[in-house]
Amino acid sequence: MTLATHSGQNARRFRDLVAHTPAILEAHALTGDADYLVKALVEDLPALGRLVNEVLLPHESVERVRSNVVLETLKQGTKLPL
Repeated sequence: MTLATHSGQNARRFRDLVAHTPAILEAHALTGDADYLVKALVEDLPALGRLVNEVLLPHESVERVRSNVVLETLKQGTKLPL
């Protein structure tokens, strides 16, 4: 996800969007081309389309969304050896 502007106010708007969108499970600030990696859980592709087109893209804080669909999970939720 790429933000529309890189100001403190816009970052707060985006944080509020993330906090109030139940489908968003995780959001991580990134370095590189994208500003955030967002992990969402939706029931099917039409629901993903609604999330992207009706919630994320219309929001004033968001400029661009690039989505990827998980086809198979090979490993998840392992504990780190600390």
